[in-house]
Amino acid sequence: MIEPISQLETPHKILLIEDDPNYARLVGLMLSDSGQLNCSIVHYKTLAEGIAFLSHNGAREIAAVLLDLSLPDSQGFETLGRLIRQFPNLNIIVLTGLDDKGLGMQAVRAGAQDFLVKGYFDDGQLSKALRYSIARNNILRRLEETQRIAHIGNWECSPADHYFTASDEAYRIFGLPTHNPFTCEELMRPDCPFFPLLSLQEEAQQAGKVQRDIWITLPDGERRYLAAVCTASRLSNGAFLF
Repeated sequence: MIEPISQLETPHKILLIEDDPNYARLVGLMLSDSGQLNCSIVHYKTLAEGIAFLSHNGAREIAAVLLDLSLPDSQGFETLGRLIRQFPNLNIIVLTGLDDKGLGMQAVRAGAQDFLVKGYFDDGQLSKALRYSIARNNILRRLEETQRIAHIGNWECSPADHYFTASDEAYRIFGLPTHNPFTCEELMRPDCPFFPLLSLQEEAQQAGKVQRDIWITLPDGERRYLAAVCTASRLSNGAFLF
């Protein structure tokens, strides 16, 4: 474990899941040398060990996770998927090889805060990525708490990128567990609890913005009345983001 490098801020605990011990030591040295982040590193070599640590010690203690996508017990995008399914609120930065840069971008669309290509970042860039991701994640958590109190949920969907995400409060409003996130493909199915959002997106694509009241049926059969707003933004490539 690497001791905190500065007393100017509250130390952050970083979980590094990386099977190469030499690279793990390099990451530790980078953070020590940068002087930009007060942190300690907890290192595990497999996804199973990392998940066990998070389960037993509480994911709330971890400020960020540096996750290698190529591990002895998990390979590729599924590595991130398994971690997000169990800990949907984790602040994750994915580590990829140069040949897997596209996989890193896909990981961000699926819920990772950022990705870094191994061998192509220095100590300053690593510390900066961690600091920014921690700050963004803290903002998201405060937003989640505000939404929970006000019973306001939000979602974001990019059909062209097969991307869909919804806030914890949105899941609670729809009577769903927050630890079982839905995908964009599932959103298209009539039996998906979030399927009513699809019609809002189709209307917003034509009008730019739509606001109307809808009825939804929760998994336990309860009927719930919602005031829903959907805004469509056209991206530079012509695709829509809702």
